[in-house]
Amino acid sequence: GISLAQITQIINSANLDFPTGKVKSATDQITVRLAGKFTSVEQIRSLVVASLPNGVSIRLEDVAEVQDGVKDQKTICRFNGLDGIGLSRVCL
Repeated sequence: GISLAQITQIINSANLDFPTGKVKSATDQITVRLAGKFTSVEQIRSLVVASLPNGVSIRLEDVAEVQDGVKDQKTICRFNGLDGIGLSRVCL
């Protein structure tokens, strides 16, 4: 009885998203945000997504398969030989 949209909302609400700084230029300002409350896949698996009237908690692992995965890297950003974060601006 839990919809995918409800589960998505619960996961998003449980994870933090907070500003870590700003990148400024003469004409623009970009806020850099860091997302991260979950520190392990096990924390995501054990996230309570619903509670039944009898007090039983339904965890994400009860209704979904949770896997740790990585997308294939498409770009690399380095500065002075060290890994970095690349920012780009798209103008339409």
